[in-house]
Amino acid sequence: TTISLSGVLGDNGWFTSDITVTLSTTDDTEVDKTEYSFDNATWTLYTTPFTVTNEGNTVVYYHSTDKAGNPETVKTKTIKIDKTVPSGSITVNNGASYATSTSVTLTLTSVDATSGVYKVRFSNDDTWDTEPWENSSSTKTWALPYGDGTKTVYYQIKDNAGLISSIYSGTIMLDTTLPIGSIIINGNATYTITTTVTLTLSATDATSG
Repeated sequence: TTISLSGVLGDNGWFTSDITVTLSTTDDTEVDKTEYSFDNATWTLYTTPFTVTNEGNTVVYYHSTDKAGNPETVKTKTIKIDKTVPSGSITVNNGASYATSTSVTLTLTSVDATSGVYKVRFSNDDTWDTEPWENSSSTKTWALPYGDGTKTVYYQIKDNAGLISSIYSGTIMLDTTLPIGSIIINGNATYTITTTVTLTLSATDATSG
């Protein structure tokens, strides 16, 4: 008896959809029955292809018996299904509102309950044409693009079945420019006859305020 699987094949032998299982025999005229089981104890008579929907590893046991009553040695096939994309999170500089340097620290999580996390990738502009996949980690040093203002780092996760997560993002305001100001004493007078004076002040900061 042979087994064939039909479904969406992902990476590393994982399927990313439900699987249709078909059992075939080499000589149907000599076969009395074909059976399959999921526990090698309770057997079901095979008549038509059946579907496996459970995520994770499912072992299918199968064999046939000929018309003389001779049973075939039980065969097995492990079916690996992962239909759920991985998930995760990203924060920049522990959730701080502002950064004074383009070099920041990303705090990351990545989870995949079935096939496991394979790789992760990052982007400063939400485009992924050339962004490389790399091993996952809990923290990463990252370079923001130059120029003060709001910066967003984008993050994706790929599992061992080849499924890619939604895009996660973390945002921070980059402010690398010092504030500026001015001070005038008594309207720029040259002299004063008292210790109490009037200061005229200005202070501006274009980014963080």
